[in-house]
Amino acid sequence: MCIPVPCELASVMADIYEFVVARSTSCRGLNSVEECDLARRIWKQLQAEKYHKRLLQQEVVSSPRCSICDSNLIHCNCCQVASCESDDCPGSSEPPLAQCGRHQKEVLCFPCLEEQGYKAEIEKCPGCKSWCCTRDMSSCSGYPIGIQLNPSSHGSKPLLPDLIVAYAQSARVHPPKRGSCMECELPGWRSCNSTLCWSQTICPECASGGVTCLCQEVWACDLCAEHVPGVFIRCPRCNRPFCCSCSYIDECQECHRTNLCYDCAEEESDMDNGLMVEFPKFVASCGSCQAKVCDRCVLSYPAFSCAGCSQRLCPSCRKSLCDDCKHGTSGDTDAYLNI
Repeated sequence: MCIPVPCELASVMADIYEFVVARSTSCRGLNSVEECDLARRIWKQLQAEKYHKRLLQQEVVSSPRCSICDSNLIHCNCCQVASCESDDCPGSSEPPLAQCGRHQKEVLCFPCLEEQGYKAEIEKCPGCKSWCCTRDMSSCSGYPIGIQLNPSSHGSKPLLPDLIVAYAQSARVHPPKRGSCMECELPGWRSCNSTLCWSQTICPECASGGVTCLCQEVWACDLCAEHVPGVFIRCPRCNRPFCCSCSYIDECQECHRTNLCYDCAEEESDMDNGLMVEFPKFVASCGSCQAKVCDRCVLSYPAFSCAGCSQRLCPSCRKSLCDDCKHGTSGDTDAYLNI
């Protein structure tokens, strides 16, 4: 008994028939992995044949190269439809495919792109208009709503695990929003100086506010500036924020006490002598990153020696040379340090 096939399914049924015929002439007795690989190769070959048919409207050609310009054919990773890889070839629009500029094997046809929607693996960068893998594009996860944190028992800042959980569980002002490719910077998009921030990059809608160091080189979102320790140092007198690498203020790497910023230090003669005693006196610094240690902590803070000259180094720089040796040594900049 013959069953009529709807017109909209005719092309699909024809594709299935061609695949079954081609597969029936191939080897048998394969395991599941080999079977999937063979089926994929057969389907790609059939799509290449269809590409040549569309262009030439004559005898079938199964070459993996374009009939017009002899460039390689590329295939949609999802449905395997074929097209020419050269943008200058008329065959590249039969049909048009989206190919990542950095990862040449990442290809999708437009129908598959539309079907995947927001979950599509390739997207056009709004900056340079080139196709890019979405995993390589910046994105904003949306500003957290209703963050409420209790200070820890050891200080004014909350515990970091509590902060991370609060970020993860909070509602957001908008769903994830994609930005640009790695080569572009969109106006208004920013990156927070905190490695624990709720988003790797932040869109203009969520980047309003925040805190900027007086050196104008470092910015952090207002949540991280308030809750994450080590993002900013604040002057104990004027309370202005400074980044940890800023030359306007110093902080002890062990006890985290800070001295006055340069502006306030110039006015220190106006301050009470008893209050001045509370500020740290820095007696040692790292020969590489210049991190300071105060007189109270210098004996207990771990110290390492530069392999070139035995100058003091902090734990973070223990596998480096001091600045003097870096500038005066040609070659052995990866030497390990003696403890």
